[in-house]
Amino acid sequence: MRMLALASSALVGANLIIPYYILSLNVLFGVIALVIALIARFGASGQACATAQPGRATYLIVQIAPLIILLFSGFHVLLYMRLKGVEWCNQVINEESEDEDED
Repeated sequence: MRMLALASSALVGANLIIPYYILSLNVLFGVIALVIALIARFGASGQACATAQPGRATYLIVQIAPLIILLFSGFHVLLYMRLKGVEWCNQVINEESEDEDED
């Protein structure tokens, strides 16, 4: 939902930035829950559980990859704009404003 709000704002021009920021809280909650689950997995009781249920233990370890992908997909737009620079961002915004004025 969060990426859909961002895409709608960027491509269609719908003002969905406020829901985008509100949904950011859900990302924070998910990351915290995943970190707590991984800490529990590698704790003393988690080691005992891993020997009894190896499938669950593997699942918790494999969840590290989606965490990294989630962090990249959530911040790649900001990283791209940071790499392009402030001048480029201003130029793109000004071009879009001029296009809207002509219509």
